[in-house]
Amino acid sequence: MAHTLRPATEADEPLLRALFEEARAKEFAHLPAELRAQLVAMQWRARAADWRARFPSAEDAIVEVDGHAVGRLLVQRDTAGTRLIDVALLPQARGAGLGAALVGGLCAEGRPVSLTVHADNPARRLYARTGFVLESEAPPYLHLRFVPGGRHAST
Repeated sequence: MAHTLRPATEADEPLLRALFEEARAKEFAHLPAELRAQLVAMQWRARAADWRARFPSAEDAIVEVDGHAVGRLLVQRDTAGTRLIDVALLPQARGAGLGAALVGGLCAEGRPVSLTVHADNPARRLYARTGFVLESEAPPYLHLRFVPGGRHAST
């Protein structure tokens, strides 16, 4: 799937929030709508503040297909390599290889790439196919790493 990346702006906040809400939908489905909205809003603000504090020089890009914003790619590059902080796609943009192209593009830069993923996240299959290996665990999260020329993952 052909795509472009452009820098995220304040105008993209509705998309970014929708991606966050969609990722949390199952987790909070049992809650009444008003409580769910309050909880998601609180977590959205907390996560955004945490990422700004931990990754102050992160590159926040909007993924576009045919001129339509369909996702986000948030990465931080430093002397140690690349940290994949977030890759998120709207449901209609999944399953066509876009995630693989985004992650593969980072790996093709020839630098180590690290990421943290929830152990239940279906994206683990993509990371394994791409060559990420388990670096450490902090349940329920896995810390994965791709090293150019490294062994293939089994996670």
